[in-house]
Amino acid sequence: MMRYKLFFLFFVTSIFCCQSGDEKYIRDLQISYRDISAGYFGADQKLFLVHSSCKEFPKEIVVFVHGSPGSWRDYKKFILDETLRNKYCLVTLDRPGFGNSMVDMSMPDIEKQADLIYEAMQDFRRQFSKLKEGTVFVGHSYGGPIIASIAKTRSSKFDQFIFISSPIDPSLEEIRWYNRIASYSLIRFLLSKEMNHSNEEMMPLREQLSGLVKDWKSQAKQFIVLHGDHDMLVPIENVKFFKNLLILGNKLTKTIVIEDENHFIPWTQHDLVVKSIMELEN
Repeated sequence: MMRYKLFFLFFVTSIFCCQSGDEKYIRDLQISYRDISAGYFGADQKLFLVHSSCKEFPKEIVVFVHGSPGSWRDYKKFILDETLRNKYCLVTLDRPGFGNSMVDMSMPDIEKQADLIYEAMQDFRRQFSKLKEGTVFVGHSYGGPIIASIAKTRSSKFDQFIFISSPIDPSLEEIRWYNRIASYSLIRFLLSKEMNHSNEEMMPLREQLSGLVKDWKSQAKQFIVLHGDHDMLVPIENVKFFKNLLILGNKLTKTIVIEDENHFIPWTQHDLVVKSIMELEN
């Protein structure tokens, strides 16, 4: 029965996942939050970013990276959170192939996406020159391996990373039955571009995770791992792998396992995520 519920969720999401009208949506937010703005940042391939509270006194950046599928709106509640706004410059983005970022193009490669996000944030820093050194990267689900790639190849000693419901152990990653169904030509025709892109991201993930964790090292200052013990999409056993991997790099690491919690922590545990960000070392 659970299989059919998952497939129904997968199919319904495909119909509604393409979010339109962002320009009006952001204008409506600006009525109450005048410092919210949006734009395209990066080098040759630019990503769509929405940011808030970045123009006041110098602050560190928090960057939220959504899962698959997803969009910048997944973190809307966080960029409006007054506790976070008082301390941080808050940035949420559309990953390549989703929302307003190259939606016609599929990029099922965590390293390439990590590079584009890093380039977008470098461009963002150039335009907001008063920001403090150091970035907090928050990744949910598929966003976790992407920020892990940044941690491995692009991080500095000032950067910190929070992984939420994220896969990291290659041995736990598998192509699910609904991924195979979604790969059929007829089903692809029925699905939205974003759902097709999402399915394409899942297919090579196991191999890409193997490359990611091989010869692991990172310059980052701190890591936090949040995971629900009832996560039906990303097994809880990933937490142990995360812990062993990060301790191997001799980095400050904190893991939080949430009892009776599922995969959707950014929506169900907003206060805990905010608390975790606020407790990071400055």
